[in-house]
Amino acid sequence: GLLLALYPPLWMGPRAALQSLLEAVTYHEGIGLRPVFFAGALRTDPGPAFYPLVLLFRLTPPVMLGLLMWVVGRRRPAESATVGLVLVPAVGYLAILTLATKKLDRYVLTAVPLLTLMAALWWQHCRHRWRLGLSAVVALSWALVALVPLQYATPLMGGGWIAQHLIPLGWGEAWGLAARRLNHVPSTAAPATVMTRNVPETAARFQGDSWPWDEAQMGCTAALIDVGREAPDGYAVLEEIHVGGRYQATLFVRQIQARTAPRVLAPGLLPGVPETAVPPPASLTELEAWLVRRFGDGEPFVRLLAPHCFPLTEAQIAAVLDPDRDAGRLSCQPVAPVLGLPAERCRWSVPSVTASPSLARFGGAVDLVAAAWEESIRAPSALRVRLRWQPQVALSTLEAYLTLQAAGDPVGLVRAEGGRHLISRWGWPAEAWPAGQIIDADAYVLIPLDLPPGLYHLNLSLLGDGRWLGLTHPDGAFGGTELTLGTLEVQPPPYPAPQLDLAHSVDVAWSGLRVIGAALSAETLWSGQRLGLSLGAERTPGSPPAGLAWELVCEGDVRDGGLLAWSPSDPADWHMGHRYVLRYAPRVDANLSEGRCTAVVRPPTGQDGAAYPEVILGEVLIRQRPRIYQLTRAPDVALTAVAHNVARLDGVDLPSPYLRPGEALNVTLYWRSLGTVDTDYTVFVHVVGPDSTIWAQSDTVPGGGQAPTVTWTPDEVIVDVHRLTLAEDAPPGRYEVYAGLYDARRGLRLSFHAEGTRLPDDQVPLGTVSVMH
Repeated sequence: GLLLALYPPLWMGPRAALQSLLEAVTYHEGIGLRPVFFAGALRTDPGPAFYPLVLLFRLTPPVMLGLLMWVVGRRRPAESATVGLVLVPAVGYLAILTLATKKLDRYVLTAVPLLTLMAALWWQHCRHRWRLGLSAVVALSWALVALVPLQYATPLMGGGWIAQHLIPLGWGEAWGLAARRLNHVPSTAAPATVMTRNVPETAARFQGDSWPWDEAQMGCTAALIDVGREAPDGYAVLEEIHVGGRYQATLFVRQIQARTAPRVLAPGLLPGVPETAVPPPASLTELEAWLVRRFGDGEPFVRLLAPHCFPLTEAQIAAVLDPDRDAGRLSCQPVAPVLGLPAERCRWSVPSVTASPSLARFGGAVDLVAAAWEESIRAPSALRVRLRWQPQVALSTLEAYLTLQAAGDPVGLVRAEGGRHLISRWGWPAEAWPAGQIIDADAYVLIPLDLPPGLYHLNLSLLGDGRWLGLTHPDGAFGGTELTLGTLEVQPPPYPAPQLDLAHSVDVAWSGLRVIGAALSAETLWSGQRLGLSLGAERTPGSPPAGLAWELVCEGDVRDGGLLAWSPSDPADWHMGHRYVLRYAPRVDANLSEGRCTAVVRPPTGQDGAAYPEVILGEVLIRQRPRIYQLTRAPDVALTAVAHNVARLDGVDLPSPYLRPGEALNVTLYWRSLGTVDTDYTVFVHVVGPDSTIWAQSDTVPGGGQAPTVTWTPDEVIVDVHRLTLAEDAPPGRYEVYAGLYDARRGLRLSFHAEGTRLPDDQVPLGTVSVMH
């Protein structure tokens, strides 16, 4: 507690400081099982011999001999006490380190000064010439590793030649040396890009662009830096780096047969491609302008296709060129590979200038410029989604949230998800991104073994300051909080899931399927809401049923139920023995009475009339909210605006005709349900000034969050109260008040009609208020 109280960041921002400390603990806990090299192999826990052996190699000869003499030599009582004060902390520290699972060689450095001091106390009794001699030995041993000092190992133990086989040596100096060597390659063949296993050490010294090691992108860079391997396909050994008589790393360069023609379009700086062939990082609008300037003259050009090297730029180029290709304004024919890459010869007859600057703008602050991903993946893998951003203003911390939803699923049930703070490829968080720059930052979704194979929609949302950021489409239309990037095909995994993470284990056999697990998403449910249910199933011999039936059994009677289709794939197409989790969310009848019910599923009765055994999912408590169907008084203002076939807005109470900036306005809406709906709509109330600016707004679930639209019953009246606060800087004037309904996830407004005419912007004018100063 005292240490935390004295921690300066806590004085400025306690919440942020504590979160930073917890993240640090989580990070170090996570890398605790990272393998460490020891005794010729990588080990997650090298054992108690690790630190003693590291010390033997890392201590200099004078320190080793001085410590040895304290053990075998004579010493005065006073000296023994002094040594104890030094030795006990050092030994205790090393003992505590040894107990931990996570072991790194640099952790012993804290003990080295203490042991050096102990050795120095003994050497002060030795003759001057002995001390000079040992100093010369130290200087000689350090001279051998002058360029790579962190690879020092005492010559008394065989130096680095022996140590390299037993303990970790160095912290990346080899990559830095290799990067310096690349900078001195003659300019005619100087690599502009290099792939390396140590980006920080390489990028700090290499004058070109440093890529993290990725086998899938092999061949995309002009050079490689690696340790102890043969030349990959398409590369040749440029040089092996040696320092102090020891091998450090190998430089490989791309073998280029011929340079490209001058009129070539490449998605990035590929080996052998001139810089003039590569578009600069840009928005879609800027990229289109660059392409038109360079290739819009009607002359043919060669387009290189390298989506595995530069997927985001390739996606941007396709977004600009493909519409013209489809319209016949761009013609392309495949040609022989160029520089080992697929290529096509194109002619742009009449370029169109129609590209939007981005795919969407989130929170009015950052544009999503491009997105790219592998369109087919197999579990267990992590889907890497490459995202290209362009901030418009200074940003706060942002987190990308990705979801997979089965294609054709009207409910939009999340089947897999993943999130990651937006961090650029150079490690910069979103709050450090300069406005206007193009920045790449990846996000990931784990594809679990129990995810059924099939076609899925890939969706993106952005979280900032603890809330979902609304997005606008390029045409300015509001898009809700979720952007569909495209589709993804999930292939069957190579082996079955060993277990399924479900609340209950069951064992029920159906034809072609064995149910082995079940779960409900909630123990309490309001009538009209969706009942989330999960079913774990294993493919067995036989023909699986055509679908499922669900039921709610309350007090011995079936009170609700329906049919469920297989999604996203039919179990008949599953591999034998494979196990998957099926997820559904049927809507419970809004008229269902309160009480405890048992949820069960079974296949529908077969053609032969045989009934399948049921699977009990669990119990759920159904709650019923109070409902009214008649108003005790008429609204202050009567209205007759109809929202599609969902509801009618019968009236509004707008009690405050005059307002001052900063004051609150209460608006009461009176809705009458026209039927049942499957979507949770959000009600918006906007106060719009003379300049068309929204100066106050409320966006909530109806009834103060207590009456979601999915719970409405036909002819029900919902009294919906909204409290809005006018902005402090609102100018004086006459303000319009509007209301409407929209799908918060997709941003689509329900159409509103009054007297047979569709209302502008699908919003209902409620009245006016005057803002006074």
